Amino acid sequence: MLDYVHYQRYDQRFGSDGMHDPITWDSAEDQVREFCDQFIYPVITKAENEDKSMINWLATLAYHTYDVRDEVANDTGVTIPGEFSKIGKAYLAVCHHQGVEPLVSANDLAKVKRSSSPDQTQEDESVAKQPKLEQN
Repeated sequence: MLDYVHYQRYDQRFGSDGMHDPITWDSAEDQVREFCDQFIYPVITKAENEDKSMINWLATLAYHTYDVRDEVANDTGVTIPGEFSKIGKAYLAVCHHQGVEPLVSANDLAKVKRSSSPDQTQEDESVAKQPKLEQN
């Protein structure tokens, strides 16, 4: 989808009027694929292997809730997310129980939250504590 410039609107409007041909990339398909293989994919692969940006982002997904959640105002009045998702809590509890470090720790996540708010102080350590697994 992102490999090509798309001309759907042009093709809908003019491509079938009998005077204009639709704009397609069929004749350049092999060249586009070769260019991607030679210049684009190696850069993406190298960057991911060095920086691990995608795996690090994926590791933070368990810490997020995807519904409306309460926010907490800290001592400086900055509003921050108040809770990890149930999956995030369970993930941290399992890591703690197994004695392994999570891919992204609660402390690291709290630092990211703090750094996004320059007025926020280090007093907000309650966010940095690993959440407890809720018992039902």
